[in-house]
Amino acid sequence: MKAREVIRVLRFLADLIEKHPELVEKYGEAYDDYEEIEDLFSLYAKGREQLEDYLNGCDAKKLKGIIRSYHLDRIGKTARWRKKERLIEFIVEKIGEFYKKGSVFK
Repeated sequence: MKAREVIRVLRFLADLIEKHPELVEKYGEAYDDYEEIEDLFSLYAKGREQLEDYLNGCDAKKLKGIIRSYHLDRIGKTARWRKKERLIEFIVEKIGEFYKKGSVFK
């Protein structure tokens, strides 16, 4: 998508929200849960346990939001998972893989 197309889409959305402010109330809440996501890489750098402790404090909905926001599951295999422990294990494994890839440059 080119920059001009993005600008056109954003202007359309801005106009739509101006005409229908109730859309913000209706759909805006869906994104509130994911605003305060910690930097998972810095938590992992402090130790795997730090990351696991943080993730244990999250519910399954937030864990799935983390997976989406960090693009950890490109094929969508976690979409049907419900168990919090399984989601946490997946996140820690993927963050660890990314973190170890970066160690080549240290």
